[in-house]
Amino acid sequence: IAQFPCPFLSQTADVTLDPDTAQAGLIISEDGKEVTYRGNKQGIDYSFFYNLLVNLNRLGVRGKEGFTSGRHYWEVVVGKKTEWALGVVAVTNGKKSEFSWGIGLSKGRYQTFGKHCINLYVKEKPEKVGIFVDYGEGYVSFYNVGYFVYITVLYLMSCLPPITIEIHPN
Repeated sequence: IAQFPCPFLSQTADVTLDPDTAQAGLIISEDGKEVTYRGNKQGIDYSFFYNLLVNLNRLGVRGKEGFTSGRHYWEVVVGKKTEWALGVVAVTNGKKSEFSWGIGLSKGRYQTFGKHCINLYVKEKPEKVGIFVDYGEGYVSFYNVGYFVYITVLYLMSCLPPITIEIHPN
């Protein structure tokens, strides 16, 4: 496993969650920096990451900030949660998520989600995940911050609309 480069660590993006996009059961902190799940999971099957593709507009919360250029890095504390997903989404028409790229943990499996769901081998369970977007080069990469190791990289579309972050805590 490759060690991730550190130059962007000092350039962490200031991400604020948008309470207007938070779905039922999600509590956004007053400063917009934390989200807690307090809902009931009944009726939502989180066992397949395919549901993240189908339900992107009703399962999480997005960041207020959007990106149309540049490089951006931020970190998300997932702690010891047994189910979570996070990544970036391409947003059109103001609020609707059209495409997504991310990783998550469900039923003890780490997977990517996006055009394809791919199982990931993750040796050390991350408690904090670093997300690095290079809009110009067209990729998003994920890192286990506590162990300074790379998890995976996903390539974005060549004709990309504005993107923002998406978090699905459980």
